[in-house]
Amino acid sequence: MTTLRELVDRYTDIYHRRDEAAFRAMVVDGCIRHDPGSTVAVPIEDNVARFRAFHEQLPGARFTNAYMWEHSDDTITVAYTVTAGDMVVSSIEVFRFADAYKGYLDVSRSAAGSTREVIRLARAAGFSELSSPEQVKAGARLYVNGRDRAVILSVVGSEPVVSGSR
Repeated sequence: MTTLRELVDRYTDIYHRRDEAAFRAMVVDGCIRHDPGSTVAVPIEDNVARFRAFHEQLPGARFTNAYMWEHSDDTITVAYTVTAGDMVVSSIEVFRFADAYKGYLDVSRSAAGSTREVIRLARAAGFSELSSPEQVKAGARLYVNGRDRAVILSVVGSEPVVSGSR
């Protein structure tokens, strides 16, 4: 099982690598943010904007997780230091990670494991493996397994692909 400490280390690594895609995958829409005197659910796009602004304002910033305390309610308190040039700031944050994300990490420790889990989740969501051209019809939910190292998921639209994709 992935520990809370491992998840915090991954989160820190995402910040160090400036990996916006990984950040989007790890932070849920409606992430709860605690500020003095208030608690607010922050939409994913606001969290991504915060992530970008942090890196624009502190381009060489590095986090050092000094102490981590795991609690029985699936939260972890992290005391950390951010260093950017001559500036050093210390702070404390409390993290709680979604059970579904922790479960995904437990079974996807390799590319092949991740591929198997994505396919399992895709099938549960109504996707079928593309095995013949006849399956490609508007509304079809298809996936392609790329040699157990990658998965392509597609919902077939009714417009030509030259009209755009998303």
